[in-house]
Amino acid sequence: MKRVRRQPIGHTWTVVTVVLFQLVFITGTAWADASEPGGTFTDEDGSVFEGAIEAIAADGITFGCNPPGNYLYCVGDSVTRGQMAGFLVRALDLPPTSTDFFTDDTGSVFEGAINRLAEAGITRGCNPPANDMVCPDRTLNRGEMAAFLARAFELTASSLDHFVDDNGNTFERAINSIADEGITLGCDPPANTSFCPGSSITRGQMAAFLTRPPDLGLTPLTPPPPTGVPVLSVTDGDSITVSLGGLSEPLRLIGIDTPESGDECFDEVTTALSALVAGKTVRIDIDVSNRDSFGRLIRYVFLADGTFVNAEMVEDGWATAANVPPDSEFAALFVLLEGQAQASDRGMWDTGGCDT
Repeated sequence: MKRVRRQPIGHTWTVVTVVLFQLVFITGTAWADASEPGGTFTDEDGSVFEGAIEAIAADGITFGCNPPGNYLYCVGDSVTRGQMAGFLVRALDLPPTSTDFFTDDTGSVFEGAINRLAEAGITRGCNPPANDMVCPDRTLNRGEMAAFLARAFELTASSLDHFVDDNGNTFERAINSIADEGITLGCDPPANTSFCPGSSITRGQMAAFLTRPPDLGLTPLTPPPPTGVPVLSVTDGDSITVSLGGLSEPLRLIGIDTPESGDECFDEVTTALSALVAGKTVRIDIDVSNRDSFGRLIRYVFLADGTFVNAEMVEDGWATAANVPPDSEFAALFVLLEGQAQASDRGMWDTGGCDT
């Protein structure tokens, strides 16, 4: 994979310990990949941006939007200026710097990425002429995005005026430069005479923009369509029966545990799972093991809209985390969600109990 290695502008690189970003968009591992049915994330299946999203995930530019699980991409969420820094630093392999350029990003998960971007001359701040702030949590607009990309890929100034709605805009030159390169086509298809410089950018759109610069050499990847299985019945809060290959197969949801028949809250947890999956077609994914000691399939279960059923049950307080190695892909996520449910008195954790 060819990378664009930026050289520092007006500074000398200082080698420091690489900051380990442990939160969203900085580090993590995508939970699947583009070769699997449905691809890397559960919420971009069928999206016009799915191929671009899979491409940047395969290249390590994005890891997802819901750590530690990272099974979602959040296609329709707006990109912030901090997130843009994270995307570009990974896309360009920018090295670390010891310089702290801005006063308003201290403690931000994106602080290291922002400083790398500033060291390379790709961002200059958000409050000219002082430019001692970067506004990491502010939503990025399309004009700002054009400036970031034009600087990142060192695009030459354009002699063409591609759009009618950016005349006099601060970012007009950058907009025309990325249009020259085919990175943007416009915002009002099929005419595409406008660019909408003040509009925000979704994460899906950002993925498309990042696959277009020729220097990155990315090609959209379209995964096989997700496979679905009908839910025939719900046994309890962590077990269902599905139709698979013409057979009725009992299935246990991986990583969670719920009360058994006769225990307090049994009816409530069974009702909760029924409300999620009864009569629906779901996607099921394996971890390591195929079946448990009772001969049941053990799987992660997802709805068509990307809802992670195992996680939803724990988050709503109707199941507890139950890590049984080697099937531990989402063990940390389930523990986190259980703690949140307990702290919020949700479901079984309600101080009034299930029988009130």
